[in-house]
Amino acid sequence: MYNKYTAIHVKEKTLSVLTVLLFAIFCFSPKVYASASELNVTKEVRVPITLEVPHAIAGAEFEIECTAGLKLISLEKSETIATAYTTPIVEKNGKTYFGFYQGSNDYEPGNGVLDIGFLVFEHSEEPGQYILVTEAKYVQVIDKDNTNSEVLILNEKIEVPLPEESEQVEDEPEDSEQEPGPKTGEKSYTFWIVIWIVSAAALAVTALLEKKKRAERPLLT
Repeated sequence: MYNKYTAIHVKEKTLSVLTVLLFAIFCFSPKVYASASELNVTKEVRVPITLEVPHAIAGAEFEIECTAGLKLISLEKSETIATAYTTPIVEKNGKTYFGFYQGSNDYEPGNGVLDIGFLVFEHSEEPGQYILVTEAKYVQVIDKDNTNSEVLILNEKIEVPLPEESEQVEDEPEDSEQEPGPKTGEKSYTFWIVIWIVSAAALAVTALLEKKKRAERPLLT
């Protein structure tokens, strides 16, 4: 047999549990999200790289050596070589190879120096890391059937800063225009506002049901 008082009591318990759960989510979720965010952050550094060449070239390949705390993950091309294709990054016998190329001599140096872009490394956060650019081979297209290449022995040592130091160098000027929308590291409170509204509604409904329950409860004689 259906008992309306039992049903009301069950609804009341359900809403109470819901309220407690929502409150728990509000209290503990920020800590969980922060921990997950910290774990997923990859420490990266960007190191500028250039190449001295006497004339326009069609491409170049680099050979570098990295200390144990560094791993090359990508080449960020500069605007000067933006149209170039990039070769896969290859690690072999303790050396790392990367490069770019095109079918014609599209890449003209400025004052004898060609801006390649940035090398992006994963960083172990241990100090004293560096790379050694041992050599570079650039290619010049002569005609559709012939190319000319030259190998440059560089042995250029480049100190790699810690991630925090690299970020400070790359910080944007204070007066730079900001895009609309949330900024990096800025918290969004929309979700929590919804949680508060739902919690308040649940409490209000619980109070109304309790009042109704008391009003409909038969008097004992």
